Amino acid sequence: MDFEDVEREHGGEAVRRAIAGADYLGRSTAAKAERWTLPIIDTTRWSAEPPERRWIVPGWLARGTGCLFVGEAGVGKSLLAQQLVTAVAAGKRFLGLETVQVPTLYVTCEDSDDELHRRQQPINEAVGINRLAAPAALSSLAGHTDTALGALDGEGRFQLSPVFDGITAAAKQHGAGLIALDNVAHLFAGNENARRDVAAFCSALDRMAIDCDATVIALAHPAKTEGSEFSGSTGWSAHVRQRWFMERPKDALDRDARVLRKSKSNYASSGDEIAFRWHQWAFVRDADLPDDQRAEIAANIQAGHENERFLACLEKATEERRATSPNRTASNYAPRVFAAMTIGKGVSEAGFAAALERLLHLGTIRNGERVYQRDNRAWVTGLALAPTLAPTPAQTLARERTETVAALRDEPAPTCTHSPPPYYVGEGGAADGPPPSLRLYVNDAPTDVGGG
Repeated sequence: MDFEDVEREHGGEAVRRAIAGADYLGRSTAAKAERWTLPIIDTTRWSAEPPERRWIVPGWLARGTGCLFVGEAGVGKSLLAQQLVTAVAAGKRFLGLETVQVPTLYVTCEDSDDELHRRQQPINEAVGINRLAAPAALSSLAGHTDTALGALDGEGRFQLSPVFDGITAAAKQHGAGLIALDNVAHLFAGNENARRDVAAFCSALDRMAIDCDATVIALAHPAKTEGSEFSGSTGWSAHVRQRWFMERPKDALDRDARVLRKSKSNYASSGDEIAFRWHQWAFVRDADLPDDQRAEIAANIQAGHENERFLACLEKATEERRATSPNRTASNYAPRVFAAMTIGKGVSEAGFAAALERLLHLGTIRNGERVYQRDNRAWVTGLALAPTLAPTPAQTLARERTETVAALRDEPAPTCTHSPPPYYVGEGGAADGPPPSLRLYVNDAPTDVGGG
C-alpha cells in the first residue's frame, strides 16, 4: 500500500503521520520490509581488559557523558563554569583538583560577550595564567529567543534542533573535550515535571557527549523547596550519570563561602565536597591564599558577625525598653548586657566591645539617643541606631533662603520635605522699647517655652 492508498483509506492525517515517520527514520514507511533493528554489541571483539575510564577532572567529571550542575540563583554557577573550562583548557588545577588538559567550549544563554570578558581576567589570576589569556572557546547566545536543544514532536519523538547541531559542530571543530551549557532553563523546551521530556533531554546531552567525545555539563537551578538539589521530575537525577551541587554553607558566618558537592557519580564515590570562597571576582580555596590574606579574611568575617549580632541585640533591647550604655562602669554596659542575651550567644563581651567601637566609629550607632519614654513621658536615652535622615545646617539655611525669597516675591513658600530643627525667634526689641524676648519654635509651631 503506497501513500495514495493510505490517503484514500484513512485520510490526509494518516499521510501526514506517515511522512513524519519517514523523515524521522530516514526511510519511507511504505517499505514494510525494512524494519529498525536493535544494535547488538559484538563482544567477541572485546579485549581481555576493558579500556580505562577517561576523566576531565579525575574522580569528579568523567569524559563521554553528561553531567548536571545545579545551584541556587546567585550562588555563582556561571562564574564557576567559566573558571572550570578555563582551568581545563589551560591544564591548571580546578579548586585544588587535578585536570586533564583538553580544549573546552562554554556556551551561555544569559551573559553577554562583555560580561564574559569582565569575568575572564579575575578567573585567569585565580587559575594562575596570564590575565589577558582566553584559553577556552566562549560563546554567548544572550538575547537569542530560541535556544532549545530540541523538543518532542506531535508523535512524541524528541527532535534535535539546529542549535544542538550548531553546538555539536563547533565543539567538533574546536576539538572540545569539555562542553559547558548555561543553562537548562534556556536549553530545555519541555515540561521539567514530565519524566519522558526530561529523559529525552538528558539523552540529548549524552548524544552530544558521545558525538563529540566530550563531557557535557549543563547548569540548572533547584526547586524552591528547602534542601532540593534539582527542580521537577526525579528524572533529572536518575537520567544523568554524574551530578554536581553548589551552595552556600548553611549557618555560615561568611556569605562568600561556597561548597561544591559531588551529589551523584556512577563512576566514582559520591558525596565528596570542596570548600572554597568568592574572592576578588573569582573562586579560590582558603588553602591557596597567602597566610596574611587568609588571616585578614578570617578577622573580617569575625568582625562582621560581631557587628551583626551587636545590632540584633541592640534592636531586641530597645524593643524590650532597655537602654544600654557605652560606659564600661555602667550597670547597663552594652557589651556585658548583650553577651548575656540569648541572641548574643556565640559572641563574647570582648567581641561585643570591639563591635561597639567599630559601629560608633562608622556612625552606625550613636550614644545619647532617645530609646523609649517612661510613663511620665520622660525620655530615656542611650545607644541607638543613628538617624538616617538627620537635618543638616545646610538644609536649614537653604530652607530659610527659600522662604525669604518667597516673601519678597509675595509667593507662598514651597513645602519643605525635611523636618526643621527647633529654633528661637526674637519678638519685640524696638529701639525705644524693652529688650527682645525669644520664643521656641518646634516643627515651625511656637511653643509656650521662651527665653530672654
